[in-house]
Amino acid sequence: MKTGDISHGRDHHERLNIRFGKIEAYAKRRLRVAPLLSTSISLSVQETSDLRSPSSPLLSLSHGETLSIALLDELLPSLHSVVWTFSENDEKTGNLTTISDNVQVTLSMPADSKAAAPLEAILRGAAARLVVAIGDLSLPSQKP
Repeated sequence: MKTGDISHGRDHHERLNIRFGKIEAYAKRRLRVAPLLSTSISLSVQETSDLRSPSSPLLSLSHGETLSIALLDELLPSLHSVVWTFSENDEKTGNLTTISDNVQVTLSMPADSKAAAPLEAILRGAAARLVVAIGDLSLPSQKP
């Protein structure tokens, strides 16, 4: 069963274990879309401009490849310092969007009357966990 909450684990590290599905790649603005597994949320990244750069970092995200936090960390090193904006499309889909490192990043989720929290809260929670997971990846290991 899909839910809007991506924190099914019991401890801090399990809650941050964000896993993605396979990337769908599209030509327009080098759009790349991947689902957040065990949720109804999808993450999309695309160029901010219609100008197609032959050196776009989005070209490293290939169709059919599984998206990972490590790939996002390389692509979006400034994601921790951006402001996200919420919008709804005809009350059917919620979007939380930002621009980081010249890449438009969007978390999307269909409106669902069964969701335990408002759509914006679910998406902002997912964005926060994504930012923390990327940040955790950058920290040196704390193992003894």
